[in-house]
Order: sequence, then C-alpha cells, then structure tokens
Amino acid sequence: MLRRAVVTLAVSFVVLSTSVVTASASQAPITLWVANNGADSGTCGTRSAPCRSISQAIENASDGDTIEVGAGRYGDITGTGTFAAGGDEHGQMIPEGKGCIVCIDKAVHILSLHGAAVTLIQGVAGTRFNTTVAIVHDGVTFGGKDQGFTITGGNAFGALVVLDDPFNLIAPIHIGGNIDIGDGTGFGYSGPFFVDRPCPFCVFTGPVLFSDNEADNNGTGFSITTGQNDGEPILVQNNIARNGGTGFVAVGGIENEAALSLRGVGNVSFVNNIAIGDATGFNANSAGDIRGNTVSGSSQIGFLIVPGGGLFTGNTAVGSAGPGVIVQYSKDGQSPDVADEGPSAIPGFRSFSGNNFYGNDRNRPPLELTIFTPTGPFRTYDPGPSAHCGVLNVGALTGPVQGVLGPPINLKATNNFWGSTKGPSASGAGDAAGGACDQNNATTTTKPFAPAFL
Repeated sequence: MLRRAVVTLAVSFVVLSTSVVTASASQAPITLWVANNGADSGTCGTRSAPCRSISQAIENASDGDTIEVGAGRYGDITGTGTFAAGGDEHGQMIPEGKGCIVCIDKAVHILSLHGAAVTLIQGVAGTRFNTTVAIVHDGVTFGGKDQGFTITGGNAFGALVVLDDPFNLIAPIHIGGNIDIGDGTGFGYSGPFFVDRPCPFCVFTGPVLFSDNEADNNGTGFSITTGQNDGEPILVQNNIARNGGTGFVAVGGIENEAALSLRGVGNVSFVNNIAIGDATGFNANSAGDIRGNTVSGSSQIGFLIVPGGGLFTGNTAVGSAGPGVIVQYSKDGQSPDVADEGPSAIPGFRSFSGNNFYGNDRNRPPLELTIFTPTGPFRTYDPGPSAHCGVLNVGALTGPVQGVLGPPINLKATNNFWGSTKGPSASGAGDAAGGACDQNNATTTTKPFAPAFL
C-alpha cells in the first residue's frame, strides 16, 4: 500500500533545513508514478492509480523516494496560466522572489520513463511563476541520461537550483539529460542572498552536477551565479548550448553592501561542453578548471575569461566572428586595485595550453567590455579592431578606467595550436596573438607552439 504523506506548502519557506525529520524518514524509499491518464489525490502514485501532475507526486513523496514520469505533457494542462485547475502543476512562490511551476522541495529523484523527446513540461511566459522547474532542496536528482525532460514555454528560467539562507547543501544535486527550448535561461544555479554577517551554520559540501543537458535558443544556456557562502563543487559537464545569447556563464554573486564586488567562482568547473552558434560561447569570471570545451561559430566571442587560478586547457575556439578568447585580469573595478593591492592580487591560470584557436576574428563585430567600478555607473572598454585574434589579452582593466595604466600582465600561452603549423600570425591562416592583440600593458607568450591539431 502506498505510504501517504500529505504536505501543506506555505507561500514562502526555508529550504534545505535539517532541523525537521518526518515520521516516515526511517521507512524504505518507494517509487511513485505519474502519467497523463492519472488523477491527483493525496494517495495517488501507485502503478494502478498514478498521479496526473509531478507536483502531486512530490507532495505525496518523502525524502529518498523516486518519481517515475510517463510520456506526455505536464505543466499548464488547462491553458489558463493559473496552475490551479485539475491536472495542472501546482505553482508556488519560492525564495528570491521567484515562482515555480514544478517545485522540488524534497530530496527526491525525478526521472522520465521514456526520455526527453516524448516527456514535456510546459511553462508559461509572463506569469509570476517564472521558473518552470525549481530545485529548492539538496539530494535532488532531476532527469538523467535518457531519462530527462523537455522544458519549454518561454519562461524566465527552465530548470533552476535556488538556494536561500540559512540552509545546508550536503547531499548531491544532479540535473541531467534534459532539453530546454526558448526560455530566458535554460539551466541555472542561484546561490543564497547576500547577508551582512558570516553564516556559521551553513554547510556546503554537496556537489552540484549539470550533465548531458541541451539548451536551445535561450538568452543564456547555462548560468551559474554563486552566493556569498558557496564553496561546494559545481560541475557543468557534457552539455550543449545552441543558438543563444551566451552559452555558459559563471559569475559570483553580491559580496558587499555596495553590491559592486564580484567574488570568485573557483568552485565552478566547465568540462567537455559545446557551444554552437551563440553570441558568446563562455563567459567565466574567476572560475575553476575550463577543460575540453568547444565553441563553434560564435557571432561575437568564443571564450570571455577572467582567470581564477584554474586550468584552461584542451579547449577549442573555431570560427568565431570576434576573438577566440578574450582574457582580462580584473574581475571588477576594485580587485585588483592598482593603488591598494598591486600586481600580487592579479589572478592567473594554472595552465593555458593544449588549446586550439583557428578561423577566429575574421569578421569582428563592435566589442565593448563591461567594467564594474566602486562608484558606478559601470564603464566600458573598447579594445578596438585588431588582427584576427586567437587570443585578445586586455590585461587588467582597472587601470584605464581610473586613468592609470594597468599593471604589467604576462599570459603564458605556449603549446597551443593557432590554425597554422607556423604558429600565430597577424595575417594568413594563423590566428593572431601578441602584438595588436596585447593591450593595456599586457603581453602574451606563444612559443613554443603546438605544430598540429591537439
């Protein structure tokens, strides 16, 4: 007989709390079933009486349970946009002022039985439920390879991990095997709000994994914004972003009361992802390792990187209209501050080698880089037209904004392939590096270079 667990959900709630243990926590996990021919009730979820909505199955489940979802359409079934009629998902408001259509607030594993091609979650644009699938608990699995969902409907967010403070992130979170089409952000992670005090009770040890997902025609395919206290490993691996604004983004959230400093995101790594036909393939501000990724046919920039001490290796930038890689060394207008912190505060790469740059910057569009300043408003830096840059090194941008030449920067970019066995060049087959591609007191060392594809 199906274990019954009826849960009343408040308008707002604290997520990832470990202070409440349900009476059923000691019982063995079970599997609940969801199908298009099901009916929602407080006891649905058996094979013979499946639930109609994923939301109802979550409400009936306990931590550790698995929810298997049959082929068909879920979400705004009635087409009213209110998510209040029979069979609709149960829209709720969640932290950070967001609303969700499928709100995963328990440590459950939600898998499709027949894969993303035939299992659709339909969002709605322009309602207060601006996140189609929200994960607001640790220990959640949403989809898997060949067990994912297609998410669509033009919502602000497709699938989003949303954390609030205080909380603990101990058990792993995995988002895998899903496809998002046409939402503002396909897949995202949003760390906790800024607080003007330490968080002695916050625990960040549970890894977060985005793997084998695909984002098509999004403003941003994959967006990681870490919170003030985040330290858990976040791995974005084997995903595809196609025909969007920016394929992959990693930035730090608000860190001080002026809301101007961006913290590093060294706990975020990008491995073996592909960005095809986006405006910018990757935009990473002080991220960890960036390994084995490919950017093809970007209309502006392949990789826009502020180094954070990690590896940049095994990556390929091919056929971008602008530079294959733009490297800049100040994550905001205060760090490194030339006057106060000096060159020792400037981040670098553990290695910048084993990469492929070819066919980039043959049709450069206008480029402006945004710089965060302590007094505002944000300033921009225009690198101007330069010669077919495989790597455009703009140094530390704090200097030119403050009227002072930036500190000397040297990028050691040896053992890379530049589209020619002769190495980088200002014209011809090879992408350029150094010379006009080094700006603001920056230099790039490129020899020895790899003589063939890596």
